[in-house]
Amino acid sequence: MCLFDGAVTYSYGATGAAPDLMLDAHVAEITHMPWSGMGGSIWEETTFFNKDFSYVIWMSVDRNNPDAPPMGGVTVQKGGAEIAQVACDSVGIELGLFAISDAKAQMGQCWDGINETWGRCP
Repeated sequence: MCLFDGAVTYSYGATGAAPDLMLDAHVAEITHMPWSGMGGSIWEETTFFNKDFSYVIWMSVDRNNPDAPPMGGVTVQKGGAEIAQVACDSVGIELGLFAISDAKAQMGQCWDGINETWGRCP
């Protein structure tokens, strides 16, 4: 997943080859669940939609163990039902925790933790 100039892009495929799948959305419109500030892990997830499919990209880091490798992956859903889950190799994970949340905030969006939605800041 990549964030550049307001565009969030997800691509899937073998390293060094053309992606098998590439989806993009503007940061203001992307579905993003920020970390709540609770728990032993710092995590976030971002969802891309493609017709009946959704791709939930998640990443986390153990906040109690600085030596633990970061984790990440993709959960694929069709019509709301999980059909696949792919974990990333921890060696290749570059954490960008808070990048999308920060970009949304810079665009004037605020997170409503009660309703779990992004909206215009008051």
